[in-house]
Amino acid sequence: MKNDEELMKQIEDLTKGYKGDISNFYEAVGMVVVGRLFGWRVIRLVSSGRSWTFTNSLFGDLKELLPERGQYAYKSVGLKIADELGEYWEIIKRHKSIPIEQRKMIN
Repeated sequence: MKNDEELMKQIEDLTKGYKGDISNFYEAVGMVVVGRLFGWRVIRLVSSGRSWTFTNSLFGDLKELLPERGQYAYKSVGLKIADELGEYWEIIKRHKSIPIEQRKMIN
């Protein structure tokens, strides 16, 4: 995982070269910043497939860039439910459903 200084340098470099919709860009940067705190499992659980794919195209594999579970992963209601069900990937693939309101909540 990159340290904060390396990540900020990468964000700055991406900003310099980025052309496109700024809302997509700031969503991707936000996913990475928040992902450092919560981990990629939480970010994947609450993000659309499109956002996940776009962010990976900018930053590389988020599973390598971010911790699997960050220091605040325990606050994720959706991850708690997924852990209890033992169905994380089934939820991601939308084969099992957790209401979106619950997936995105933190305590």
